Amino acid sequence: MSKSLGNFFTVRDVLKYYDAETIRYFLMSGHYRSQLNYSEENLKQARSALERLYTALRGTDKSVDAAGGEAFEARFIEAMDDDFNTPEAYSVLFDMAREVNRLKTEDAAAANAMAAHLRKLAAVLGLLEQEPEAFLQSGAQVDDAEVAEIESLIQQRLDARKAKELGGGGCGARPSQRDGHCAGRWPAGHHLAPEVSHKKTPAKAGVFIFVVRP
Repeated sequence: MSKSLGNFFTVRDVLKYYDAETIRYFLMSGHYRSQLNYSEENLKQARSALERLYTALRGTDKSVDAAGGEAFEARFIEAMDDDFNTPEAYSVLFDMAREVNRLKTEDAAAANAMAAHLRKLAAVLGLLEQEPEAFLQSGAQVDDAEVAEIESLIQQRLDARKAKELGGGGCGARPSQRDGHCAGRWPAGHHLAPEVSHKKTPAKAGVFIFVVRP
């Protein structure tokens, strides 16, 4: 990592446009050992995925005990034991959601019990803990104006970085931090990276979502 070619966005920045559960879902959508690419489209897909799960829970009785999903739970545990394989764990949740939707047309009691089991497993990942109607009505999506604002900020920071480099500046061999943003050499695209602090005193750890343009 040497000269900066792009910009970083903190989770706090992204929370201005997306709810915390959508960001949490997105962060676990890839295996933790793999690079996770950040993009508006990927966040929209994360939101859409959660809406599908919450739609399955809509109209079910939250007070009943979990039952009927033992086979799904075994698959879920196996996925999590497999080096925290969250993508596979997600697939189990969606299979359960499909089963809930099927049971709604055949056996309401069984649908409620399966929905409770879905909530139980999703809670392990910190998901599906809101009321379905509240989440579905929140509609936390980025509109075109907000996307344009983000793109404008990206371009402004790129222009400022280019001007600095033309003037003989640069970040040196290590990432730099300024105004809550961290910069370093990365391939073009959107990425996640840990916060880097060069202060002698310990700092709180954080995760940055950032975009790099060619």
